[in-house]
Amino acid sequence: MLPLRVTSGRNDLLFTADGEAFIDLISSTGAVFLGHANQAINSYVVEQLDRISCSWASVMDVQDRCKAAVARHIDEDLSLYSLYSSGMEAVETALRIACHETTRSGIVGFRHNHHGKSVATQNITGVDRDLPLIDSFRQLPFLPDVSEDQILGELEAALASGEIAAVFVEPMQGRGGGYAASVDFYRELQRVCQSSGTLVVCDEIFTGFHRTGPCFLHPALGIEPDIVLIGKAVSNGFPASGVLLRPGLNYHPKDFRLSSTFSDNPLACAAVLGTLAEMERIGIDARVDHIEQALATLAVGPSLQLRLRGAACFIELGTESGAALVHDYLFEHKVLALRRGTTIGLWPPATITDEHLAQVVGLTGEALAAALERAAP
Repeated sequence: MLPLRVTSGRNDLLFTADGEAFIDLISSTGAVFLGHANQAINSYVVEQLDRISCSWASVMDVQDRCKAAVARHIDEDLSLYSLYSSGMEAVETALRIACHETTRSGIVGFRHNHHGKSVATQNITGVDRDLPLIDSFRQLPFLPDVSEDQILGELEAALASGEIAAVFVEPMQGRGGGYAASVDFYRELQRVCQSSGTLVVCDEIFTGFHRTGPCFLHPALGIEPDIVLIGKAVSNGFPASGVLLRPGLNYHPKDFRLSSTFSDNPLACAAVLGTLAEMERIGIDARVDHIEQALATLAVGPSLQLRLRGAACFIELGTESGAALVHDYLFEHKVLALRRGTTIGLWPPATITDEHLAQVVGLTGEALAAALERAAP
């Protein structure tokens, strides 16, 4: 947690109790993609709040309009199964669907990917070793620890058991530092999964709805997933996530519908409606392309790596001390960035002003130069 007590936000700024303003490049870990307190989006939620805020096991017009709006933004071969309250809940739903559809109990995930913090979702990636382990879940190594060929070799060995229901993968790591494998890797992953009757679950909760450029990243990587998970940017930070299914996967168990108290919540539906409408209004593709071009000018040397897609920027400094220097320099100049280990994450909202974007690029360049100078022999 940052040492800030925030009282309000407006677009790309957060305001503290003592009146200071910080440019927010964390954006609630990428969720607030159209800026804080976006009045155009808020108006949808407020209007719905005046109508009805929650009604379980009933169908409302706002739900139908939300699903129609999502359908206009996604591939024709996918459909929205349901909305939920968090990404973790969407992942849990995907687990149930995959196991039911394949009549298998095994799950494969990759380390450094992130799918949630429940016992089951943590078992997909093996992040928290203090949690109880699920024997049928396998966690395979991933970039940058091993090569793509080694990953694929271990994947084929795992799938040879015939017990794996699904493979979960992020097209670009969020918490893991922005690594993404090659197109050839993802195509081979797709092939071996199809040949073994294993479903591919693509977690686009971080990357989806234009954070990394296009609406989804998986088509550019050659992935044809059976299940796609959405969240974060789709509702501009309002608690909402979703599960998209390809044709043939339409899970409706007779004894238990995959729903919860707040699934398909009308307020979440309104937030999604408002967010998608605002993305269309501002020309989201052009805005994200503009941000990417600005961030691409950041100078990097032999000891630095820039992993950049759309408005998702990761700077690998190689050392924790270097990353800490950059993070602290930005913080001292009223810019909030995310630091995890040796990596700095810059995830601005698509609505960041040109003035603030230029300021961020300049300050980050200064911080990187200082880090390189300190690391020089």
